Amino acid sequence: MADFYKDITGRINSLKKERGITNYRLSRLTGIPEGSISKSTRGLGEWKAEHLHKIAGIFMVSLEWLIRGDPAASSKEPRTFSREGLDTYTQKVLDKKLRKVPILGYAECGQPIPQTIDPGTKSIEIANISQLNTPFILIAKGDSMKPYINPGDKLLAADMPSLIKPMRAVIVAFKTGAEQYEANAKLIKFDKSGKIILYSINTKHPPTVYDENEIYKIYKLIMIIRDVK
Repeated sequence: MADFYKDITGRINSLKKERGITNYRLSRLTGIPEGSISKSTRGLGEWKAEHLHKIAGIFMVSLEWLIRGDPAASSKEPRTFSREGLDTYTQKVLDKKLRKVPILGYAECGQPIPQTIDPGTKSIEIANISQLNTPFILIAKGDSMKPYINPGDKLLAADMPSLIKPMRAVIVAFKTGAEQYEANAKLIKFDKSGKIILYSINTKHPPTVYDENEIYKIYKLIMIIRDVK
């Protein structure tokens, strides 16, 4: 069984190398968690059938070839390649799933700081987030949430209050004036009296307690995007 998965992994890694696709991009294209892809491509986990089906579709190879390596079934149709080394089918899938998300400012991992980037001046494209309500990006500053959130990380957040859970990271916005806000990235708890407690991973930053009316809005932190250097 180990050799069976090893052969599949070898074929997937060859396809990734051929197309110049990283684990991160493959995750964006397929919706498979990047950690699962990384673990399996390093031979540390077994491939799930539904994951193989998605990967075969993205790389335009048959599922039979991906599993068994049958040369006669190696491709569904002739492949032509476009920008960034992606075949045209893969590029169409990526383009269809991408959504432009604005970078609105900074989120202090420490004390709240004012937004310093005008809304809409910058944006990045992210795939597989069509279900998010008003997504936006803030750039992390400070060290209170390290190593979970590091300075320079891009924090994808969305206005989805029903999905906010205790002990999870959130983006908290404080209104400081007309169209002026401060943002903070923290872990959140709710006490029995209804107060909101924000705290850090780094214990040198003490928890802060707020009444609900002191906070403008709490956004769910969806994803941490970290540039690999």
